[in-house]
Amino acid sequence: MPWAWPTNPGGRSSRWKRPGIATMSSCRPFPMLNGETDLTWLRRPGWVDARDGAPTPLWLSDPENQYWYRSLDRSRSLYCQLNAIQQKSGDSLRAFMDRAIAAADSAGAQRFILDLRLNGGGNGNWNRDIVRALIKSRYDAPGRLLVLIGRRTWSAAQMLLNSLENFSDARFVGEPSASRGNVYGDSKKITLPNSLLTVRVSSLYWQLSDPRDDRPYIPVDVPAEPTFEAYAAGKDPALEAAERVGP
Repeated sequence: MPWAWPTNPGGRSSRWKRPGIATMSSCRPFPMLNGETDLTWLRRPGWVDARDGAPTPLWLSDPENQYWYRSLDRSRSLYCQLNAIQQKSGDSLRAFMDRAIAAADSAGAQRFILDLRLNGGGNGNWNRDIVRALIKSRYDAPGRLLVLIGRRTWSAAQMLLNSLENFSDARFVGEPSASRGNVYGDSKKITLPNSLLTVRVSSLYWQLSDPRDDRPYIPVDVPAEPTFEAYAAGKDPALEAAERVGP
């Protein structure tokens, strides 16, 4: 039986209906899957989680904080998590990066670990402050600058990866990034006139890698994929792998 379009008094289609079978009505807005920070790892109230009873791994300890760092004495590293390419009110990315590098120097860190696995982007114009701070530091050397990436590292965070690949000695650890080096982006929202569905269409082409670069993602130098067993135990294979990389 074909689908029929019932209309409201104004003549605009409001919902799908199959006569005698079912009616589809509006549900609440679907969560964005491409936002600035991947919060899907947060525990949900009332849900059973495989990580229940296990320690919270460092990378999931404060995902709603845009950027923060912690010294890891066990491996003489400084761990820096950057969850969005955005500026905090009263604390610019430039000031934050300067603080983080100064803290690493003060602690005598041998490596600087930058975690971008939850970073879905933001404003790529701020990437220059991050890149400048890193390449002028003593950590821009083989085995000293480790960048954790994964399947949700994309958009402005992908642009940051391109810059680090082009201009630094960073080594990438974890899983491949979520998009190509040369990508379409800057989506514009369009509301379809009849169904009122919202779609987004890319409006700009960003060529930040070599014009001949047809790789589907930025690959990693040190593979360290997450596993169910590690998640259930509260472990982080990517961070553990980064801590083992020697200068």
